[in-house]
Amino acid sequence: MGTFKTAHTGHLSLIHLPEQGLGTTLNQLVAVKRMYHSPKNTGTSSNRAVFRFTPADEYARTVQEANLLYWAASLMEFTYSFIHRFLSKSSADPPFEIPQLRFVHAGVAVSHDQAIGTNISNTTSIRRTYLVEEFINESSEGFVTFVHNGDANPLLDLDDPLYEIAEFLCFMQHVQYFKTDGTIFLSDLQGMSKWRVV
Repeated sequence: MGTFKTAHTGHLSLIHLPEQGLGTTLNQLVAVKRMYHSPKNTGTSSNRAVFRFTPADEYARTVQEANLLYWAASLMEFTYSFIHRFLSKSSADPPFEIPQLRFVHAGVAVSHDQAIGTNISNTTSIRRTYLVEEFINESSEGFVTFVHNGDANPLLDLDDPLYEIAEFLCFMQHVQYFKTDGTIFLSDLQGMSKWRVV
């Protein structure tokens, strides 16, 4: 979505631990992100003021961002289903390894004001909304942009050890574009190759 977010580390502990995804362990290290906007004429990019959205706008924008992650993960699974279906009809194995990638696990956390009053209309109100993502340590291995959103070709050089992942992501874009009759494809694909997270 291209929304600007501040990011901080945090810890997530859910009452009921899910079997997979975000929050599978107690006190899980996470990235806690919060939307902001910055008027264009408030200084240089390094010292520009940060303004928060109203609680209602912040909630709507954060949920929209989380939905984009959900749909991106679904489109990636759709691509893998296409590949598996094709391979199930083939008598030979592919001549290369198919990268196993996924999107970052994420969720939405909402902070409410303390309940005040006795009727339902004034017992809760949203104070802040956060996008919570699994924490990926960028310093352990660099962050890589595999495919830019303005070009359907790998950004990496042919001799780069990660080139095959970038090439696979371009293939993925083409499958998505073709199978959705040109309506959808994932772009600006970047991530951590060590963790195979896009």
